[in-house]
Amino acid sequence: MIATEAPGARTTWHPTMVAIGTQPTGYFFCYQQVTGHIRVWLSASGEKMYNYKKLGLLGISILAGGYLAYSMSFGSRSPTKVAAIELQTAPARLVLAVIGRVRSKSLVDIRSEWPGAIVDMTHDEGDIVEAGDVLAQIKSVEEQAGLTVNLAQLQALEAEVALAEVKLGRTETLAGKGLVAPAVLDEARASLAAAEARRNAAKAVMIQAQARVGEYDIRAPMQGIILSRPLDPGQVVGTADIIFQIGSHDGVEIEAEVDEFYAGKLQVGMSALLAPSGSTNVHEGTLSEIAPRIDPLTGGRIVRLLPGTDNDAFLPGRSVDVNILVESIDQALSLPRSALIREGGLWRVYVVENGKATAREIEFIDWPGGAVVIASGLEPGELVVLDSLSATSGMRVRPTDPAGSKVH
Repeated sequence: MIATEAPGARTTWHPTMVAIGTQPTGYFFCYQQVTGHIRVWLSASGEKMYNYKKLGLLGISILAGGYLAYSMSFGSRSPTKVAAIELQTAPARLVLAVIGRVRSKSLVDIRSEWPGAIVDMTHDEGDIVEAGDVLAQIKSVEEQAGLTVNLAQLQALEAEVALAEVKLGRTETLAGKGLVAPAVLDEARASLAAAEARRNAAKAVMIQAQARVGEYDIRAPMQGIILSRPLDPGQVVGTADIIFQIGSHDGVEIEAEVDEFYAGKLQVGMSALLAPSGSTNVHEGTLSEIAPRIDPLTGGRIVRLLPGTDNDAFLPGRSVDVNILVESIDQALSLPRSALIREGGLWRVYVVENGKATAREIEFIDWPGGAVVIASGLEPGELVVLDSLSATSGMRVRPTDPAGSKVH
């Protein structure tokens, strides 16, 4: 046995008996405490140490120290507080929330049939117009000149018809007195008929010219409201340029795009709640149309909804928060999504059982929203940890409600 006592250290020796061969040999257990460190030696009997009567005290000390260390490491560890909720059945609704925009039921883009410069525009955005109202005029100098020529030609032919009628009248008078031959009377009648034919042809040309000029007048095709007027007077337009956009004023609808996954669960006639942007009022509406086509770029389908009787709140172009009621469940168990954790392709929650968090496999209705409706795996009255990241399976927990007070 070799032991060197460090300055300022306290060395304590404890005897024990170790059997070597067939003879017990006295050995002594020693530890030295030096500023946070413990050093241990074994010493052969014969050196100065405590007597064997201290052996029982040594064993008790070792056991007490081990128990104290265990208690400090494990025995005093208190359960972890976790927010939990006691499941209760309650009515639930599956609601699909989307953003829609108000549009007129009938929407018409107005273009010019002929290219040219805009001479005049008599209406602007927001104006209410009637069918046939002139909205703008396109420059038509050549057409106007041609119309003037046709009018002059028609007036000349009208004069020829009038002269032919007078000649025919005189000829008929003379023929009645036997002063002219019948052939002269026939010629007068033929002249009048030819003049009338030329006049009628000129009238047809005149009507055609007027119609051509009229095509340069941009008119409203229906009663409605002007939604857009992208051009101004003086600009030159082609036949493809939109001059006005008019929407029907007798009714509007809300158009929205729904993801194809959820659109398949919608049906025409479903109820909806409509909240126009900037308004606190909520209006009832009805799903009126589901487009059969899926947009390959967005993966969405267009749906349209009709608002209730209060159409004044739904101005064309206004955005609307739309909540479509898909399904109502009278008695449902629901949980926030934060309580769910995905492990190995399965969804689980942590249920508090006998003071411990126990993983439980569940099934739920996957629907967009902050909470889900439980389909299987849980029963009313069970305690479920609200934050799945705050617990692990087998952890000792003390459930509290979200406010911090103990649940049970």
